[in-house]
Formats: sequence, structure tokens, C-alpha cells
Amino acid sequence: MALVEHEDKPKFHIAPAAGWVNDPNGPFMYKGQYHLFYQHLPEGCEWAFGLVWGHAVSRDLIHWEHLPHAMVPTAKSLDADGCFSGCATIDTDGTPILLYTGVRLRTNLDAQPPPPPECDLNLPFIESQLYATPADPDDPLLVSWVKEAAPFIGVPPPNMNLTGWRDPFVVERPCGANDHEWVVLMGSGIKEVGGATIVYRTRTLRDAASWRYDGLLCVGDGDTGAVWECPLIVQLNPLPAGALPLGSSNHARLAMGNRKHSLSRLNSSSSGGGIAAPPAAADGPMQQHGDSLQQQDSSINSSSACGCDGISIIADCTSSSINGSSSSSEPPYALVNAWGGPPPGCSMAGVAAGSWDERYSHFYSISPDACTNPTIYWLGRYSNGRFDLENAKGPLRLDLGDTLYAPNVMRDDAGRVILWGWLQERRTVGTYDYAGCMTVPRLLHLDGDRLVQLPAPELLSLRQGEAWQASHVQLGGPQASLPVPGLVGSRCLDIEAVFSQGSASTVGVLLRSWHQGGEGGAAVLFNWESGLLEVVFEALDPATMSFSLTAPMARRIGGPLQQKPGQPLALRLLLDASCLEIFTGTGEVLSTRIYRGSPPHGHADAGIEFVALDGDARLDRVAAYEMASCIAAPHKRQWQPQQQQAAAAAGEVQDLFDELAALHQQNEQQQQQQQQNASLSLSSSLKAQPSLLLQQQQQLASPRAAEIAGKLQQLALAGVGLDGEQQLLHVEHVAVPEEELCADIFDFE
Repeated sequence: MALVEHEDKPKFHIAPAAGWVNDPNGPFMYKGQYHLFYQHLPEGCEWAFGLVWGHAVSRDLIHWEHLPHAMVPTAKSLDADGCFSGCATIDTDGTPILLYTGVRLRTNLDAQPPPPPECDLNLPFIESQLYATPADPDDPLLVSWVKEAAPFIGVPPPNMNLTGWRDPFVVERPCGANDHEWVVLMGSGIKEVGGATIVYRTRTLRDAASWRYDGLLCVGDGDTGAVWECPLIVQLNPLPAGALPLGSSNHARLAMGNRKHSLSRLNSSSSGGGIAAPPAAADGPMQQHGDSLQQQDSSINSSSACGCDGISIIADCTSSSINGSSSSSEPPYALVNAWGGPPPGCSMAGVAAGSWDERYSHFYSISPDACTNPTIYWLGRYSNGRFDLENAKGPLRLDLGDTLYAPNVMRDDAGRVILWGWLQERRTVGTYDYAGCMTVPRLLHLDGDRLVQLPAPELLSLRQGEAWQASHVQLGGPQASLPVPGLVGSRCLDIEAVFSQGSASTVGVLLRSWHQGGEGGAAVLFNWESGLLEVVFEALDPATMSFSLTAPMARRIGGPLQQKPGQPLALRLLLDASCLEIFTGTGEVLSTRIYRGSPPHGHADAGIEFVALDGDARLDRVAAYEMASCIAAPHKRQWQPQQQQAAAAAGEVQDLFDELAALHQQNEQQQQQQQQNASLSLSSSLKAQPSLLLQQQQQLASPRAAEIAGKLQQLALAGVGLDGEQQLLHVEHVAVPEEELCADIFDFE
């Protein structure tokens, strides 16, 4: 399929090169690698049956490499018409395992027969719960997976009048507290009642006979949907010190009691009330997604801050380049704060700014009915396969925008709770070859009784090229707005801003459309009186073609922030072509799509300006950074079973090294004058120095030595290497220019 480059396509949000994408599936860590799977249709840009599991892997959470599909439907089987959503975990013997829902259409006469009447949900498709394991558990990339044909649960519980039965999620690993059983959730609902989450228990994941139905986690009342898709529960970590740019809000707890919210109210911009969340996660049975099978110390929190407060402010406006030619004395990443704290390795374990309340210790999220509805969550108590929905805080919207659905979570090896969601498109299908992407990785924390969502600090590593900064800018009056200059002309930007109120009713950011007629423009606006953060679309007066909130076609999305009176407003806008995620200084997120196109080459401004309406305000500090792609260039390797790679590494590669060393020793004896220049200490680092290999080949007397060196290079590029000091290829997940893909990987010393 020919790829079509398009100006609205994001580049630092995970998505395959082409095709339809929806739910993130099974994020987990294995042998130091982050794995993320996702629902994918390689052909077409609309949802259809036949979904496969796409697969991406990263060593650093930010630079990702797409691997071959992990699972595809098998004809005449229980997943003949799609490998639907699920989760990943590590079995008690250390083997990774994918649990998923396989579907077959009732009209597919080649597939297996329907279930017995008492277990038949009478849907257009029939659901079964299946699993897959890696072909080679020793492969850290887990390239190849083998599906088990027989289900681990074949049919839903009988005579329950269910509305659905899908999306397994492991909530507890075996331990003494749960009688050494796995606890697994399943999305469902009960007709004429409401959404529900089913609980299963088993002592052995891969033994169908050991699985048993264990009742309902909780049940809705119909106002929150008929079927609860993609249920998940995770215990949260307390908000670490310095994670928010203006510190913890530590606001008074909102007394929501047993208040109910319908989906219609949750969809409106005045509903929801920010983001609430349970306290930090104790490790124990909830610690199911990490690589280690051991319980972790609950004091570990790699996203805690390390001296990131008190950043000095640059006066006036400056520009800089992140590639080393900065004209500013300030580090380009530290103007406001490292949102979310620094990456792992720079932490203050156990230092928390947020309080922790056991009554709100667990984050329980469901996606009701369809992707046209918002994902919602509660904060409350989970224990022994039950969630106390009656006394929980919620339901609340996970995102204040209109594109997020079906999130999934993991706990990484550092103990951080990381969430991805599906960001939908908001355009009609046209001349595109892609649709959808993942959110950036979000860290989830508890601050009192509130959920705080933060962008993963590793995102800072994607800042590249030009940067622009300003501070102490008065908005309104003579300085009506502050435009971002064209030197930051990329469609993909990371923008941080802090506003102080003044007399203005509203402050924000205008995002101008580059399309003829102004279609696709938007404004990000915060009203100090109402506390609402909104994105207003098509706010263009047709008579004057200027910004107007009263424009007849204006459309709004958004919701309230937990903003204290007099507190500065901190926003971080991750603008990735059409994809916009807005993180707030109080922990909420608003995600949407803005199809504004791109400016003409060399245009004088970036089409972005900061404004104050109905008065003046101060832009205390602001910075904008160009962002690089999160997708690494594919390495030229053969995707073969890891057993073959291991055999090659242990056999052929070692033999070649030995032969090359012997030839070199012989060569030294014959050519003593070239001894120092012909040293063949092979390094494991990947360096783009194509000339070195040629030079060494010319210095070797034996043509066989040159042949061996070339063979070793080919094996390295194919991903075959040795452990330890003689490892041939250490794959760094960074974007590699095409001309460097075949560069020499040897460093001769």
C-alpha cells in the first residue's frame, strides 16, 4: 500500500504507518522493553471486523519501533473475524501471555458453531476469551506469538441476560492475600439494568478447567451505559514533589457523595468537575504489569522530582536551537518545569506533594457503549474482587475533550502507573491512508481525592531544532496578543505557558487555520470566573474573518479545572499536527483534533498567538519547542524466530570472531609495521563511521578477513549478536536517517 504523507498526520504519537487504529492493548514491560499493542486494520481508515494486534516496542518509553503484527485472525477459528481488545501479563513461570477476546460473526458459516442458548448473547458476533504466548520467551522484543486455539473461557455465565462479554484485564496476581489465584475482569452489562464488570478467578491462566466465575465487581444504574467496555483498575501512587509546574493544589475535598451523572451530562462542557483519583498504589496483588514477579517497594516512584522547582525566568523574548547553538543561557527544557518530574534515574523516592486517602485509593475506569461517549472513572476502594461503587467518587470524565476512548494502563519497572488512550479522528474519511493514534504516555497520580494526569517526562527528549521563549509579557491593551514567531514553524510543537489573571475575563491560545476560508482553526481558552477550559472551533466571524466567540458556527468542548482563585494558570500544549493534548497545572487533560493544515514554507509566524480577552493579563513565561518523531526508523533485520538468532549468535558469530582474531594475529606477524593501525578491538556501540570498516579491510592482508568483517556487519544489521562484551548490535530506539541505516557498526581501536 502506497503511503501518503499528509500535513495533519501526527508524528510523536504512536501510530503505524497506515491503516485504522483504535484501542491500546496489553501495555507491559519485559526484559527492559516497553511493549504496547493496539487494535489495527492495515488497510482502510474505518472500523471493520478483521482487527489484528499491532505491536510496538521501546526501550525508553518515547522512541518506538513497530514490529510485525502480534496476532491476526485465523480462519474457521474462534477469532476468525477479529482479535479484539485485551491485556498482557507475565505468568507465574515468567512467560509473557496475551489475554484477548476473539470474535466470529454469526453469519460466518465457516467459523465454529454458536454457544448453547443459555450462554448466547444474541449479538451479531460471538465472543470467546483466548490467549497467546511468545514463540521464544528469550526474545526481549517478543516478535513472534503463538495463539492457543482452545479458549481459556469459552462461553459467558449462563442466563445472565448480558449485553457483552469482552476485554479481559488482569487485576490481581496470585499471592497469599487472594489464595494464590489470578483475578481477571471482563467488560459487560446486564440488560435493563446497566453496565457491569464481571470477575473471574483461576489458579492457572492456561488451564481452562481452573477458571471460575466469581460474581460482579460492580454494576451501574443505566445512566453510565449499557455495556462497560475495557474495564481497568489500578492503585495509584501519591503525587510526587515537583511533578506539577505550580505545585500540588491540595484543595479541599469535593463532597460528591452518591451523586449520579448521566452520559448526556458527562458529555457537556459544564459537567465532570476535573479529574478525581484514588491514592497511591500499594504494591501487592495490584502489581501485575511489571516485568518483575516480585512485589515492589511502595516507596519507589521514579517520577518524583529532583530539584526542578525554582527555575529562573528569562526576561524578554529569546530564541534558541536545541541542537547546541542556543542563544539563551537557560536549558530549553526547563523554562517552566519538568512536568511529571524527571525521567527515571533522577528521583526523590517517597517524597510526595499529594496526600493519600485510602478511601480513594483505586482508579476504576470504563468506556461505556461506544467511542462517541467519554471514558469515565471512579476513585474508591477495591478489595477481594469488589469495587465499592456506591461510596466512590465519580463518575468523572477521564479527559475533557472529545477524542479519547478505551484507555489501558501498566505499572512499569520503576513503579509508575502509565496510561495510554485511543485518540480518534474528527474528520470525514477522504484521501487519507491512516486514522487514529495513541495518546502520549500519561502518568497517573493521586492528590488528596483527585486524579492527576501528567505527561511522561521522557517526552522532553523529543524536543529538537528551534526553540522560542518569552517572559513577563503583558497581554491586552497595546500588546493585544503575542504571536509565536515563524522560526518555530513546525507542525509539531511542545508549548508551555503560565498566565496571571489581571483584569481579563479569559486568556488562551489562538491556533490559526492555514486553509483557505479559515476552516480548521481553533482557540484554547480559560475563563477565570467559570473555571472552564475550552477549545472553541470555527470561531470566525464570516463578515470580518476575525476571531469571534459569537461566530454562528462556533463549537465548544471542555470542562472545569480545579483552579484556586488567584492561582496562575499553567498549560502545556502538545500540538502534533492535528492532534492536541492540553495538560493543565491542576492535573486535568483535554484532548482533541484540530485540522488547521500547515503554514507556507518560510512563513513569518507559526499561526499561534497568546491572547487576553476583555481586559489585560500577564504571560509570566512561555516556551515553544519543535518536536521530533517518536517512531524509530526500522532496522534492516530479518524477522526470524529468536531461537535461530540465538543459535547464530552462539555458533556462527562466535566462530567468525575467532577466525577473524586468528587471521589478525597472523597478519600482525606478517606486517609488524602496521601493527598499531590494524588493531581489531571490536566495540558493541553503534556508530555511524562507514569509512572505518573499509580502512580495516584494506589493512588486512587476507581477503578472507575482509569477507568475515562484511559478514559480521550483515549479521549485526539483522539483529544477531552476542551477549556480554562481544555483543554485536545494541539497538538504540532513535530515529535513524535513511542514509545511516547501512552505516558501519564497528569501532576499531
